[in-house]
Amino acid sequence: AGTDLVLTCRLGSNLARALWTFEGRALAAEQVLVLGEARLRALVVPGAGAQHSGTYRCLAEEQGARLPAQEY
Repeated sequence: AGTDLVLTCRLGSNLARALWTFEGRALAAEQVLVLGEARLRALVVPGAGAQHSGTYRCLAEEQGARLPAQEY
């Protein structure tokens, strides 16, 4: 097992919620942590390994609209 992978996503509004995808597939909401600031979210992948390499995207969802916020 590798080290924990932590990816952050800054949202434009504290009312928005972060939706994360990995290789185009949605990740479970329970994998997303809320950091100290209301608009900052983090995705944590414990013990990241080779199978976790790929494209991660964070989308900000608010009032039915989804906007790209961050890509790794």
